Amino acid sequence: MDYRNDLICGMGQPSSGGLTIGQILGQLGHFELAEMGKDNPHSWRVIGDATRLAFADRGLYIADPDFVEVSEGLLDESYLLE
Repeated sequence: MDYRNDLICGMGQPSSGGLTIGQILGQLGHFELAEMGKDNPHSWRVIGDATRLAFADRGLYIADPDFVEVSEGLLDESYLLE
């Protein structure tokens, strides 16, 4: 996954770490966190919301693909914008 000109790599399934981080960064990519500042409560709320939503998807949709069909659209930009 690309995030702000960097290539982010993570473990594939059944590990959920790569996908969860990908979703968090995919959501955060639409915000200018550096401009908001590290001490801005809004910055931390945005990070917290992105993390909460990614972990909610993790609990609902991620499983061992040998046993469960896992959605392919969890990293789609249009899905993350919702």
